Amino acid sequence: EDDKTVKLTLSVDPGKRIYVRRINFNGNVITSDNVLRQNVSQMEGTWLSNSLLESSKGQLSRLTYMDEVEFETVRIPGKDDVVDVNFSVAEQPAGSFNAGIGYGDRTRLSLQAGIQQDNFLGTGKRVGFSINTVSYQRSAQITYNDPYFTIDGISLGGSIGYSEFDGEDFNIIRFNSKQWSVGANIGYPINEYNRISFGLTYSDVELFNRGSYDQ
Repeated sequence: EDDKTVKLTLSVDPGKRIYVRRINFNGNVITSDNVLRQNVSQMEGTWLSNSLLESSKGQLSRLTYMDEVEFETVRIPGKDDVVDVNFSVAEQPAGSFNAGIGYGDRTRLSLQAGIQQDNFLGTGKRVGFSINTVSYQRSAQITYNDPYFTIDGISLGGSIGYSEFDGEDFNIIRFNSKQWSVGANIGYPINEYNRISFGLTYSDVELFNRGSYDQ
């Protein structure tokens, strides 16, 4: 009463750690369970962590083919230290398609089309194809990327391209060229949100039908 202070005693009774028995997924019709598990930080057989569950929800939500992600923990009957984690997901279309047609004095009729699938056959892999054509040039390209080439999240991708060019149709010095290229890239995750990638591309160009001229 003299100095208006109190003594406080806190009694702590530690409980049992809670373990995760199974992680289940519901609502994924196209995407396989393995693809979803690759993006979950919480592991089966380990201690339950709310921060890891929230991180897992965030990673799943950032997938372009996921619309909604929720989770709940369910206690196992007869056990007070074991739970199952149930993720409920709602998928959304993961592909895109574009097409165009045009006409110009120099290009004449031009056509372009492309398609990309971010969840090819439910595997989580990205596959794309594009084609462009005008009077003086035609090109096509195929791209591929596997975001989980390894269990650690190292990605592997590549591309193959081909193009033909006619300089005379472009109204410049007469020559023709054919070019094909093949490339590969690999990506390393730095953290949950960022990664660093390296790539290498080989290109082969063939020139022919070259006319003589003064330069």
